[in-house]
Amino acid sequence: MASKVSRTQIIVDTGLLVISGEDTRKNYYNEPFEKNWVAVCEEKYEIAVNSFQKARVVGEKMNKSLTDRMEMSQLTEAGFEAVLDCQDEWTKILEHEQACPFSYWYHKVRKLIKITRVIVKRLNA
Repeated sequence: MASKVSRTQIIVDTGLLVISGEDTRKNYYNEPFEKNWVAVCEEKYEIAVNSFQKARVVGEKMNKSLTDRMEMSQLTEAGFEAVLDCQDEWTKILEHEQACPFSYWYHKVRKLIKITRVIVKRLNA
């Protein structure tokens, strides 16, 4: 379980690096609404990184109590929600169907969250 959370954390960390990178901030998004969108996504990915870091710490505990499993589940869901908020912000601000430039990270996180949910469900059964 902790390994899936760790993989998710790595993907979110990398996504944050891309979002907050020099190229993204200076070269690609120059309009005020685009800069706002990048700032929102950077904030959301920071929240996701923190959530997945905390979930990994809980997941590495040896006892795997029900309380720990619930906390890990809540933290991973909070991380996923933050990534989803970034994805949603792109559509809301631009009000068009153009794909979010960070969709790659969203889909990678989404796949790992689905796996994490299955594992948590089986542990709780």
